[in-house]
Amino acid sequence: MQTDLEEGFITDVEKFDNRAKNATENEVITLLNDFSGRQAKKMMDEWTKLDQYLLVKYIDGNVKKEENGKFKRTEWGGCAMPNQPEYPQWFYRQIVKDHGNIIEVK
Repeated sequence: MQTDLEEGFITDVEKFDNRAKNATENEVITLLNDFSGRQAKKMMDEWTKLDQYLLVKYIDGNVKKEENGKFKRTEWGGCAMPNQPEYPQWFYRQIVKDHGNIIEVK
């Protein structure tokens, strides 16, 4: 996403430069303010969409399945059973290291 945004900004700046080339100073200020505001909004909208997508996909430690760019659903419309990957072994060792005396079976 970052690459797409950056490449899009390069193209948009080139277009802006061509548009502002023959403008007066006041027109350039107005154009630049408008351009900057639209670019900032575009960037924030894209990052917000990515944030929401990642939150839904990974929120509970499970990984929701996707098909054709959409989250898979059951025939009744619910979320399809997600993948439930294990944590890495180092994570389990760290839990024991940090809380071993609390979680020890006596």
